[in-house]
Amino acid sequence: MEEISPAFSKIDRTFDETRTMDYDLVLQVAERSCAYSIFDHSKNSYIALEAYDISLSGLTEQAHWMKNPFRSVHFIVENNRSTLIPEVLFEESEKETYLNFSLEHDENEKIRFDKLGRIEVVNIYGINEILANETVTIFPDAKICHLSSVLIESIWMNFKNLITDKQIFIFVRLTDFNLLIFDRKQLIYSNAFHFRAPEDIVYFVIFVMEQLNLNPEEIPVTLLGNIEKVLQGLNCFSGTSVILILRQEVKLYITATFSMMFRVTPGIHC
Repeated sequence: MEEISPAFSKIDRTFDETRTMDYDLVLQVAERSCAYSIFDHSKNSYIALEAYDISLSGLTEQAHWMKNPFRSVHFIVENNRSTLIPEVLFEESEKETYLNFSLEHDENEKIRFDKLGRIEVVNIYGINEILANETVTIFPDAKICHLSSVLIESIWMNFKNLITDKQIFIFVRLTDFNLLIFDRKQLIYSNAFHFRAPEDIVYFVIFVMEQLNLNPEEIPVTLLGNIEKVLQGLNCFSGTSVILILRQEVKLYITATFSMMFRVTPGIHC
């Protein structure tokens, strides 16, 4: 098979594919793309981050060392097929009913759920059955969760003492984005949208704010993820406090350190 170059790649020179038992592997997999990061426990540092426009099986065939045993493996499902329900109302036997109530039924998926104890909600989501089986085959001990679960908990943990009123968080992906709204420590809105142009993102955000009776002139907006895609549309947030946070390639706030290699990656701040 012809080797496919990564869309983005930062690998520290200390990375050693024979030392995978010292590493935590985190995979984020979408329908047509995947990315991974590697955390080295001996250094308490992230030492690798790559993204590919390739399937999971294609990635593991190209990077044979991924089939080695790791200290831990976390698998993040990236799609828009998820819904939230208060934990007190959740019954595991009804998980398919909850998802099908919000989304069109897909007979080719398996239904899973994540319990987000900090905010007392359950995230029910679907994962393509072929991908689910592939994951279990390649990474039998992987802990599986949904991207929106990671976003919600990461934002809550890192911003819970900083949000003094309502605040919007936009996490931009390749062709989709997640929109989350917090009111202090309470999540009041979470959804994902597909977009073709930066103006689409602005349209959806303004539409949701109108539905929730929020004033676009007053609500702070925090952009995360692939923020280059929306930079040209920032003038549409007229009068709104826009905060660009995070290096574009590092998607979540993490308490661990990064290899010096990551420190030369340009960030965007204003």
